[in-house]
Amino acid sequence: ARKAGRTHAALEASLQAYALRPHHGGIVFELAAAYAAAGRIEDAAEWLKVVAEMGFPFRTDDREELRACREQPACRDALTAIERNREPKATSTVAFRVAAPRLVPEGLAYDAASDSFFMSSVRQRLILRVDRSRRPQPFADRGAGLWAALGLAVDAPRRRLWVATAAMAEMADALPADEGRSALVALDLATGRALARYELPRGRPHVLGDVIVGPTGDVFTTDSTSPALYRLPAGGRALEPIAAGEPFVSLQGLALSADGKRLFVADYAKGIFAVELDSRRVRLLDAPRAAGILGIDGLYRAGQSLIGVQNGTAPPRLLRLGIEGDRIASVEVLDAGHPSAPDPTLGVVSGDRFFYIGNSQWESARPGGQVDPSVKLEDPVILGLEVGK
Repeated sequence: ARKAGRTHAALEASLQAYALRPHHGGIVFELAAAYAAAGRIEDAAEWLKVVAEMGFPFRTDDREELRACREQPACRDALTAIERNREPKATSTVAFRVAAPRLVPEGLAYDAASDSFFMSSVRQRLILRVDRSRRPQPFADRGAGLWAALGLAVDAPRRRLWVATAAMAEMADALPADEGRSALVALDLATGRALARYELPRGRPHVLGDVIVGPTGDVFTTDSTSPALYRLPAGGRALEPIAAGEPFVSLQGLALSADGKRLFVADYAKGIFAVELDSRRVRLLDAPRAAGILGIDGLYRAGQSLIGVQNGTAPPRLLRLGIEGDRIASVEVLDAGHPSAPDPTLGVVSGDRFFYIGNSQWESARPGGQVDPSVKLEDPVILGLEVGK
């Protein structure tokens, strides 16, 4: 009776966790295991099938509660499918490498006029310009008011590069008194000279991690630490909150809808939100039960779809999300466990192609800009693939 009680309590706990995070692959897998432990094999098989459809691999051979489940064909087939999810999927190819192995690269932007990429670094507090020959050159550093350099966005009509920057422990020469400060910085796209700086007020910790520019010059950015979505109107003097606090947990990348009326915002812990810019209505997009959409960092629009860089899962993945109204209608895995993308971060859409950083090397980052000596540093890899217009 005591064992049955513990089993029932474990199942109830798993159901509660699922209610909070229904698109978390690990929670769904543990729910399936809890059903199996309770002897509810049909339910276990159903939820294992969901895990398989999510595309996540989990180790199952050491789970005692799944032993009886394996004897049933439906369970056995689902477990086999979960195991097959270990096979890498690599649609992207290496576009180029950047000869700068000490970087902790985070953001990527592209200027079509000069055929140049811009790459930010957390550790060195700098931005590199990678010219058309794909040679890196220093573009801006702490002299332009940069802390850890994070998300980037090119404003081509106004010839500016926007930088989301935050004082983080992992950056070089970090000062404890600055930790939690964050700002947007506008740089001259030709020279790297700082043109303007917009810092959030002190009083609570901030990390502006990503930034995009709208067609009229409005700039949008997200704060992942004190979760909020901000707008800097074209010609404005300060960041204005559009939405903040609940229901957000950890805001990351963002993308404008094709008509410019909505912002899609990735929340690491919840999924994808849609925010109407006029009414400021916030809605968490509905998604299919087997949509494993948590842990998305970068988010980009390609035609009527969204491209998501998902680095909060094992393995990391690249997703295409089909959007219909207020719901995610489809999830396509473009990359999963790509050998050149062990820790992907942000990217950029250029024409019908998407480029993204494959190896951010965050595991090497230590306080004060130090490097973990146990981590082998490599040149940053930029991957690319066709995503359509």
